[in-house]
Amino acid sequence: MDTSDAQKSLKKVTRDASSLSPTAILSLFEIDITDLLKNNERKLFIDNNGGSAYTKDGRTVLRFHNNIKLFRSKILFNNETYFAVPLQITGYEVSAKGSPPRPKMSITIDPEGLTQEVQNRIIFIKTAIRDLDDLVGSKVTRIKTFTKYIDNSNFYGANGDLLSNILTPPNGFDPDPNAQFPPDIYFVDRKSAETKNVLELELASPFDTQDLKLPARVVNDFNC
Repeated sequence: MDTSDAQKSLKKVTRDASSLSPTAILSLFEIDITDLLKNNERKLFIDNNGGSAYTKDGRTVLRFHNNIKLFRSKILFNNETYFAVPLQITGYEVSAKGSPPRPKMSITIDPEGLTQEVQNRIIFIKTAIRDLDDLVGSKVTRIKTFTKYIDNSNFYGANGDLLSNILTPPNGFDPDPNAQFPPDIYFVDRKSAETKNVLELELASPFDTQDLKLPARVVNDFNC
């Protein structure tokens, strides 16, 4: 993508953000667990049904979304697949005191009322958290875009026909993988809570690195 294309995509997102009737904003999440796998010394069961982690260009990343009311299954964006998971992230707002935010990512682990596919996804995430030290040190990226910009393959097949009469393209459908807000990047700092139905991880900003544990080392004010 050249600079001109990037500027055009950014202008589209800025215009839609100020529109009186924009399409829905989607939040897509990526958790990079490459460093946790320690050069394949540690294993994690991965498959296309229950799993949602894929290795590409040497990086192993879990991808999912929480827009289940709009898309009960997967979302494709920029040729990547994001699977539906019942999760919520709060605390992205910057404190009035100026301290970096520490968002909380909570995942509903109660399978009641969920499809088998989503139940399998939850089991996979629970397994990853258990086997990979609560995912501490993994990079979490939140990508936000408007529904109108997700991939054409969400709605149309290879022959150009609609995949479903229920899920139809939004008004002004204009697939564009570069039309997105600047990504929010954090690191998992610790597992902050776990109950029968909910599992919660606390995230830390890359700028809030005092005592932040990363794979195989601890970062503080005197080390990097």
